[in-house]
Amino acid sequence: MIQRIQTVFLIINFFFLSILYFFLPLDFFDFNIFNFNTLIEVKFYIILCGLLTFLSILLFKKRTKQLLINKVQIFLHIIYSLIIVIDFIIYKSSNSLINMLIPTFCLIFISLANKFIKRDEDLIKSIDRIR
Repeated sequence: MIQRIQTVFLIINFFFLSILYFFLPLDFFDFNIFNFNTLIEVKFYIILCGLLTFLSILLFKKRTKQLLINKVQIFLHIIYSLIIVIDFIIYKSSNSLINMLIPTFCLIFISLANKFIKRDEDLIKSIDRIR
């Protein structure tokens, strides 16, 4: 499990999520978009992504499920990044730019993990064809 490089990338992703949870100020994002007041809980997002990362690490033998979970995580990180960009555009807060770094790093590491999981899956499929 640990000897695979994608597991290391997922552990680094979990590390960045824990930095975001424990060390950065996390309040609610309160938006007024299209005359609707939207309240977004950031801690719920981080806990959900952390649990998905941990689940993905545990599913190291089921590569297709691991890829699916990582794709869901990529979707969640992109949505969070869009929320931060909207926060920056509306309120012009420089704190949003600092908060933008963590999901960017998480997206990079999840994408790298997906690349290596896909490579493992292709290798297993090619070995099965030889038999």
